[in-house]
Amino acid sequence: MKDEPTKDPIGAELLTHPALLLRALIDEIPDQIFVKDRQSRFVMLNRPALEGLGLQSYEDAIGETDFDFFPPELARRYFDMEQELLRTGIPIVDKQVHVTRRGDLWVDSTKTALFDAHGKVIGLLGINRLITEQKLAEEALAEERNQLRTLIEHIPDHIYIKDTASRFLLANKTVLKAMGLADQEAILGKTDYDFFAPEDADRFFAEEQEVIRTGQPILNNEVSARYPDKVHWGLTSKVPLRDRQGQIVGLVGVNRDISERKMDEAALIEASRMEVTSTLAGGIAHNFNNLMVGVLGNAELLKTQLAGQTQACAMLNEIVSAAKQAAELAQQMLAFARGGKYLPRPINLNDILNEALQLQKRSFSPRITIHSEVAPDLWPIHADPAQMSQMIMNLCINAVESIEGDGWIHITTQNLVAETTFGGLKPGRTVHLAIEDSGCGMAEETLARIFEPFYTTKFQGRGLGLSAVYGIINNHGGRITASSEQGRGSLFRIYLPAGVPDAEPAGTTGNVPPGGVASNPCRVILIIDDEQVVLGVSRRILEHFGYQVLEAHNGMEAVEIAHDHPGQIHLALLDIGMPIMGGVEAYGRLKQIRPELKVIVCSGYERNGEVQDLLDRGASAFIQKPFRANDLNQAIREALGA
Repeated sequence: MKDEPTKDPIGAELLTHPALLLRALIDEIPDQIFVKDRQSRFVMLNRPALEGLGLQSYEDAIGETDFDFFPPELARRYFDMEQELLRTGIPIVDKQVHVTRRGDLWVDSTKTALFDAHGKVIGLLGINRLITEQKLAEEALAEERNQLRTLIEHIPDHIYIKDTASRFLLANKTVLKAMGLADQEAILGKTDYDFFAPEDADRFFAEEQEVIRTGQPILNNEVSARYPDKVHWGLTSKVPLRDRQGQIVGLVGVNRDISERKMDEAALIEASRMEVTSTLAGGIAHNFNNLMVGVLGNAELLKTQLAGQTQACAMLNEIVSAAKQAAELAQQMLAFARGGKYLPRPINLNDILNEALQLQKRSFSPRITIHSEVAPDLWPIHADPAQMSQMIMNLCINAVESIEGDGWIHITTQNLVAETTFGGLKPGRTVHLAIEDSGCGMAEETLARIFEPFYTTKFQGRGLGLSAVYGIINNHGGRITASSEQGRGSLFRIYLPAGVPDAEPAGTTGNVPPGGVASNPCRVILIIDDEQVVLGVSRRILEHFGYQVLEAHNGMEAVEIAHDHPGQIHLALLDIGMPIMGGVEAYGRLKQIRPELKVIVCSGYERNGEVQDLLDRGASAFIQKPFRANDLNQAIREALGA
């Protein structure tokens, strides 16, 4: 049997050298470990600490201080901290120190006092952990956060972060400015219920909770809200905010204010709607005027045939009076539409204002005070006096009807210089008219539609009053605005271009004194109109005055008649708007065939650019439908030189 080895106690040999075991253990720890005496001299240090000092041998460090290895200012800082520790016994824990020896390093330093058996401080133990990579990562992260914060703060959009309860955790300056808040503290922890109307806050809260619950973002959603005292529109996106584990911990919101864009869109839609409405109003007025030709003409012809029948003539007078009022209504519709400007000339708006007020003051309630402040040196404008008077009267009537009981109307005129284009108004000298009242005011939905024809409320009694004003101002190259609040009255501002253009060629209006029977009954008149009612009544009127009449239903028929008729044609009554061949083209063809032919231009529209063009090319006069029998006869007599 072989001898078995002698069994010593477990680890007996190792346990006989505890210092070696401790040294090996300390050297293997990656942190820098060192011991110093009361004079801050190195007594012991491990291998990482030795390498950190740039030394190869422990003997090179023992007895040395930080002044032997570090710059004086850094060594002094270490020494002062250690002496304070040795004096008080209070440890230094996790002190981050920037070390510039042998590279740019950061260490996390912990130092604690060493005591003898009697509790006396005899030195210190230090542990330094290199945290350079961690520190650089933190600095990089801090830099990224700073850049991100700078970016967020300077983005003009509203950016915010909320928690799962929709409470604000962060908001950029744009949000704070819109909310009227001074700093972050005024918004942190609060919700939309602290800033918005309940119905808006309810809507926002429901949206955000849906995002947080489902994780589905809301992107580019158009929303509106009132804050602090006006409605704002925004294009908003809300996306869930997740932590590193993917759990939803809140949301990020981005809102772009598109209020100005929405206002521009609304203005464009309104302008388009008004354009369509004005075209419709003009077309209706044109056809209406054609019908009134038949009513007025036939009524006047009947009066001549029933001259001895008093009751019949009285009824016919009522028909004529009603037809004239209907024609005035059509004129208001034409004023709204984009027609001509009647007879514009240089005028002073103060004079028109004074005349209009003198006419209307008698019909106003004595409980309403009218006060006017006019600029004594008001610039002249180039406008039609009748339209300007109608505009002022309609606005005054609108103001009077809005006042219940006692009240006031304040009217001012002044000179302004517009620096930029404002609606249809060009930059330059401008005459400003303001009419303000103390009436009941209007709601927003009413204010948005007041210039539409036939839009009425109990506070606006005339369906074409304000639409006619809009058309008049628009036709004169001006601009009108309205502002109002319920219970606080209304303010209308009118801006008209000042100055007088070069003299325009004068044309003859149809508003001439009544004439008698034609002195030469053999004169031949060619009536050119596509409306049978106009042709019929015009024929009867002209035949009543002794003229011979030819008829054409359009320009093409008129050209054929002018070419084929064997005798002389003295004058043509030419309508502008006709199918197949309109009045403008027909005029040129007629004058080629019969250069001596006199032409009176006739239209249910106002005197516009086409009419003026024909007058410039030699047409004798313009007469607007519906015309009176004597007015038509007088215009023909003057054109023929009778």
